[in-house]
Amino acid sequence: MFSKVYSTAILAGEKSGNLSGVLEYYIAYQKVSTGVRKKIIATLVYPALLIVMATVIVSYLVTAVIPKFAMLYQDLNVKLPGPTRLLIALTVDYRYLLSHRHCGARAPRGRRLFLVAHRRGRHCL
Repeated sequence: MFSKVYSTAILAGEKSGNLSGVLEYYIAYQKVSTGVRKKIIATLVYPALLIVMATVIVSYLVTAVIPKFAMLYQDLNVKLPGPTRLLIALTVDYRYLLSHRHCGARAPRGRRLFLVAHRRGRHCL
């Protein structure tokens, strides 16, 4: 119920006969500890927000923007550089491997079903 530091401080204060001094010291310790904890949490909010926003933006780019550009380039018969073809292959052709959490148990059905679904404008069957 009580923290180990508190219990130990009370025991030490009772044995030494200076319970009020030990309790004052413990209160000061708690204030510093709480202040440090609040500062750490406040410091970690901004990086956590950046990570969440970056994940949302990259997910949107991978699931919506890149497939549209891939279809545009395919319709125009444009020769793309190797890194661009790799990016399109990973985000369009092999998206079913990465989207198994999104589609649940339906994703492992295979590439053929995914491609049929992709041509119909769906993300998975």
